[in-house]
Amino acid sequence: MAVNIKFLFADVLVILLPLAIASDSTNIGTTNGLNEVGVLLNHLQTTEAVVQKLLRRVELLETRNEAQQQTIQNHQIRIEHLESRDIDQQQLILNLRSELVVEGQRTSSLERFRERIGKVACQSEDKKNRVSQTEKKPGKGLPTQTRKVVLNQTYTEENNPGDLKTKGYDLRKRIRRADNEKNIAFFATLTNHLEHVGVQQTFVFDHVVTNLGHSYNSYNGNFIIPVSGTYVFSATLVSEHHYSSHSHFTVNGQAISFMYVSGSEAGFDTTSQMIVVKLQKGDDVCIRNIDAHKSYLGGHYNTFSGFLLRQDVSETVVVGKK
Repeated sequence: MAVNIKFLFADVLVILLPLAIASDSTNIGTTNGLNEVGVLLNHLQTTEAVVQKLLRRVELLETRNEAQQQTIQNHQIRIEHLESRDIDQQQLILNLRSELVVEGQRTSSLERFRERIGKVACQSEDKKNRVSQTEKKPGKGLPTQTRKVVLNQTYTEENNPGDLKTKGYDLRKRIRRADNEKNIAFFATLTNHLEHVGVQQTFVFDHVVTNLGHSYNSYNGNFIIPVSGTYVFSATLVSEHHYSSHSHFTVNGQAISFMYVSGSEAGFDTTSQMIVVKLQKGDDVCIRNIDAHKSYLGGHYNTFSGFLLRQDVSETVVVGKK
């Protein structure tokens, strides 16, 4: 009986031992699987951290790229401004050269005029002497009074400055400014819509129809006064749909008159204004917006124009034709 129990126990061991070994193997496999999962999770976390760093770097690069693009745009705007100033400087040089030529002509004309006055003065002295001699000898030729009349008439016809008006010869018609012959006028319109215009932003009327004298700058919207005098300017402004805004004429950056469009109530609105101002050479005139984030209609509805009404003649003069 004891032997049978031993054999039964051995059989049980034979049956249970493989099961125990298999169970141990399963536990080891499970442990290994959990370790691999942990490793994968750690690797995933590391990958996510790397991805986050890359995303932050991409955002930084995008921000830097936007800043560089803005810098490039600012440089382009500055280049356009410098090109515009260069054009203005070239035009100023041309104007100065033309004025230099005019001054030379004026000097030459004045010299000729002075010589003629000197000759007339000498002739008047000679004729007075001849008249005196004739009065001493009234028996020869015409009577004394008749000789005086003839000599005075001859003297007048030879351009005596004191008697030019009596002969219908207006000396002022011969003395005039060469600059008065300048024709200065411009007219420009707005092609594209102006969206979200800033405070004190200048209206740039980019489509130039007329620019006699080349004093209006279509790059910055300014009109530079070429000669001193009285000028007439006019403007028409049309707001975008449901926009109300204020604007003004400016001379050298100072406001001299104001305009208002009430688009918020009427949908679209328009305003027009004309001004007459006396300006000096080198002054600049433009139209500027006052309120922030306003919009104006393009399509040639907005216009800006001006012309020289009368030049200031208080400066130098030149001798011209009758």
